Amino acid sequence: MHLLIGASGACPVFSEQYCCAEADIRRRSRTTVKVPMPEPDEDNSILDTDSCLQTHLGMDSGSIGRASLDSSFGVFIAYKGRRSRCAGSLITPEYVLTAAHCVKKPQGMLLYVSALHVKHDTVSGGYQGDVEPMYVREAIIHEQYNTTTRDHDIALLRLNGSVTQEGNSPSPICIPMGKKHDPVASVGYTLSCFGWGLNAYGKPNDSKQWMTLERISLELCQARMDSLRVALAGRVIISERNICTITITGNDAFSGFSGGPLMYRKDGTWYLIGLINYGVGASSSEFPVVSLNVQQYTDWILDNIQQRH
Repeated sequence: MHLLIGASGACPVFSEQYCCAEADIRRRSRTTVKVPMPEPDEDNSILDTDSCLQTHLGMDSGSIGRASLDSSFGVFIAYKGRRSRCAGSLITPEYVLTAAHCVKKPQGMLLYVSALHVKHDTVSGGYQGDVEPMYVREAIIHEQYNTTTRDHDIALLRLNGSVTQEGNSPSPICIPMGKKHDPVASVGYTLSCFGWGLNAYGKPNDSKQWMTLERISLELCQARMDSLRVALAGRVIISERNICTITITGNDAFSGFSGGPLMYRKDGTWYLIGLINYGVGASSSEFPVVSLNVQQYTDWILDNIQQRH
């Protein structure tokens, strides 16, 4: 079912183009064959609670994470006069969650909330989207963010206005409060991601692209990163603050997908558990993409939002 949901969201709604697989859409997994529902343990425990972080901010739980497959909580992040791009997620009507390394100069950032198509204008040097851009009032980067190790790679962007919560307006994605992940998001299962980054051929996408990724263990992730130590010019340390995934279709979270959500859908609600941080720029399923484990940072998110309200 997760694969079907991911495939059905691969092409944006109202898109003029259609995606056709050149081969089997799913490759045989090299990490698992059949994955039983995990028993509660240190790595794969049942959620402490199904409540969303946003309910601790006074938001109505009925309006959180209920977006359709076009994921209206998605945010295209760009800079004036620059071609670099990232992704983010609307988590409240005033805040977007993204990776810290996506924040360079907040005053020059353009945020397209609930966009499907955003393209770079070669004449003006700017971007044109199918929604009006919003701007950043304040950027809050984790105080322990390390630009070398990419540890604590998380940031909050406070918008210059509030996104209207009416009708078909963007709906914030749910951040589960439990420190442990739901079994359906555990090792061996699939997670979804989207963004406007490079595709498998190295070309940027102007339309939102969906991916289905398989979660792998931290131990396997560390071993594969260690095998790339020479190429990476140093040892990458994987910890419980990370989530690792590999591609099962060939398309992965390449450059430009940074800050995008690693998520799953359950009972009609979208849950965000990771932020895309970094990879090694290869399309092979041997090389993981490392994401930040958002559920390790719920207190940090709550504290920073509550201090400002």
